[in-house]
Amino acid sequence: MILVVDIGNTTVSFGGVEIRDSNTYTVRFRTKLDTNCTWDAADYTVHLLKRLKSLGRELEDFSGVVISSVVPRVLEVIREAAYSIFGVEPLVITQESKLGIAVEVPEPEKVGRDRLVDCAWAAAHYALPLVTADLGTATTFNVIKEGGVFCGGVIAAGMETGLKALSRHTAQLPKLELAAPQRIVGQNTRSAMLSGAVYGTAAMLDGIVTGIEEELGQKVTFVITGGGAEYVDKLVRHPHTYDPDMMLKGLAYLYTLNK
Repeated sequence: MILVVDIGNTTVSFGGVEIRDSNTYTVRFRTKLDTNCTWDAADYTVHLLKRLKSLGRELEDFSGVVISSVVPRVLEVIREAAYSIFGVEPLVITQESKLGIAVEVPEPEKVGRDRLVDCAWAAAHYALPLVTADLGTATTFNVIKEGGVFCGGVIAAGMETGLKALSRHTAQLPKLELAAPQRIVGQNTRSAMLSGAVYGTAAMLDGIVTGIEEELGQKVTFVITGGGAEYVDKLVRHPHTYDPDMMLKGLAYLYTLNK
C-alpha cells in the first residue's frame, strides 16, 4: 500500500492506496489533519502516528510515500515527518515528474501540483478531451486536449472561501459552515447564502464547461472532484462523473510512473 499525501491550503489529506494492477487503485482509508504552518516535523510525526494507529494501520503496511503540495512551507516539514516514520524518502511531485501528459502553458512551474495530479489521473482513465473541476479552497478547472495535452484552465474561489469572504467583508452577514441548501430561494439569510454558494457554484460549473466546449469547438468529458463536489454533484446539469478519490488515486498513479 502507498501512503499518499495531499497538502492543501486548508487541510492535509492522507490516504492509503492499494495498487493491484495498472487499472486497479483502491483507496483503503483516508484521513485529514489541519494544514498547520506552525507545526514542525515532530508535531506532524506525532499527529500522523496517532491517526494511523487509530485507523488500525501498521507501518509495515506501507511500501512508499508520495506527496503533492500547494503550501511550500509545509512540504518540507511533512517530508521530514514521513521520512522519520517510514525510513524511505518520499516522492515529491513537481512539474518535472513523469506525468503521462504534456504541460503546454507558458510557465509550467507555476501550475499547482494538485492540478497536475488531477490531470495525470484523468487523462489516463477518461476519454479525451476532458475538463476536471476540483472543488476545494479554490475551484480549479483543468483542460486536457486530445493527445494528453494540458493547455490551461480556470481558477475561482471555492464555496467555503466565498462564504468566509462574505462574512469577513460585510457588517451583517454571518459566518457559516458549508452545508447543502434545501432550495434555491432562501427564506432567511443563512439559507440564501448557502444557496448562493452551492447553487451558484453548480451554475458556474455548467457555464464554464459549456464555454470551454465552445472555445475548443468540441464536446468534452467532464469530471468533478474535491471536498465540495458532493454538494453540487446532483445539481450540475452538464453530463459529468463524480470521482471523489481522484487526487488520492492520482498520487498513487504518479508514484507508479516515477518509481
